[in-house]
Amino acid sequence: MAAYFLNPYYFYKDPTIQYDIEVSEGFIKCVETFYHGEFVKQDLVVNHEISLYKNKSGPFGRLLALKGYEKNDKKFEPENWLATYGCDVPTLQKLATSILALTSSSSGCERN
Repeated sequence: MAAYFLNPYYFYKDPTIQYDIEVSEGFIKCVETFYHGEFVKQDLVVNHEISLYKNKSGPFGRLLALKGYEKNDKKFEPENWLATYGCDVPTLQKLATSILALTSSSSGCERN
């Protein structure tokens, strides 16, 4: 759920996913697990940094960023997109790049 929420192609295509209880709960559980025992970082991600992503604020609102996630083809890697445009949200950026890298790299294992 967190990977779905943090993938800009899906999130910006249908921003109503942020109101889905399963998606929002999955994201929060992921943050709590990733930053286990680090309440300050959990608070920073959930209550502050995520709003910049949701609202396309700062680098997320740049024309290049908006153009970068429009196509969900083999060239688009959401973890690289977040690594590039997530500089204003370093705690979220670390979480998102880790989670999104896992989902894209697991497809090879599934084929085997």
